[in-house]
Amino acid sequence: MDGKPINKSNRITSIDSLRAFVLLGVFFTHTWAGFSVKNAYVLSSTSDRVIDLFIRECLQFKCAMIFNMLFGISFYLILRNPANSSGKFVWRCFLLAIFGILLKFFYWPDALMWYGFCGMFLVAFRHLSVKGLVLSVIFFYALAIVLSSHAIGSFLFNNYISDFNRYDEHVSFADAFRWWPAAIFVYLRHMFNNGIFYTFANFLIGYALCKSGLVERMDRCVSITTVIVAFLAHLPFLFIPYEHNVSFVLKAPVVLTGAFFYAVLFVYIYNRHPFHQFLRLFEPYGRLGLTNYSMQGVVGVIALCHCGLGFMQLSLTSLLFLALCFFIFQACFSYWWLQRFTYGPFEYLWRCAIERKWLPWRKKLC
Repeated sequence: MDGKPINKSNRITSIDSLRAFVLLGVFFTHTWAGFSVKNAYVLSSTSDRVIDLFIRECLQFKCAMIFNMLFGISFYLILRNPANSSGKFVWRCFLLAIFGILLKFFYWPDALMWYGFCGMFLVAFRHLSVKGLVLSVIFFYALAIVLSSHAIGSFLFNNYISDFNRYDEHVSFADAFRWWPAAIFVYLRHMFNNGIFYTFANFLIGYALCKSGLVERMDRCVSITTVIVAFLAHLPFLFIPYEHNVSFVLKAPVVLTGAFFYAVLFVYIYNRHPFHQFLRLFEPYGRLGLTNYSMQGVVGVIALCHCGLGFMQLSLTSLLFLALCFFIFQACFSYWWLQRFTYGPFEYLWRCAIERKWLPWRKKLC
């Protein structure tokens, strides 16, 4: 299995569609959080309060959890190609980390920097058995629980105030760019305070699912019974809010069971007619995940901040509607782009940097 090269015939297209809808959930969550722009919106209507409750209880952190697992799945799919070595994957992650650091010019909670740093350590677990991976996940979750209770990020990065805000009133983009190094350390403080190894453990979950063969068989094996079992596993935690004052011991199962339920439900719907043909339209969005995710943060900050468009005065309902419109625009752009090019814009530059040469990217149109 590990020696088979990847081609179009064995691409798991449901993962591309799942990634697209996870990115929609992440986009909604970031918009709900105001892209860390202070006083981003007010809850002025019933629809605002309903949407606030829905994102808080159903989307917050769960979509990010699936996104984490998808990174671990990508690790497996990349390295099962014999042309990709562990060293090449480390280089790939290093470049991703650099790209994520640059993106913090705009949106400081952007996850790509941390994904790149954590991804470089995945190769150390490449040859572990499924049992070894499961034990590693348990170990890193336990370590995250212990570390999160000590707030070591505040100790290590104490020079950066907790109410850090680069886009306050009367602040220009030039001012915000000058504070870019502070944005990096504020993010590191946030990750250290939240257990450091939590994201890495989620990567390992995705990789373990692949090593066990579940991911490659999921389109055939996910049934209504699987969905019911996943829902029942999540049911005890369904009404437990994921708030910052809730113990990390309780947060982990809330998010983990919720993420599994959403992922299983999506795969089940994806493989049912007539949903299959509709959801396949979003595969290009998932294949341009790096470009689309990055632009969400850039456009979100510009749209909301004082020195940008100043949409922070809009209601939450209006902001989510605009976010949905931008998602649809990105989906149409992704479809149009992949009809003409092999890679997305940022994906192409990333791959050229990985290979250290310019690659062909235009498709030969008949």
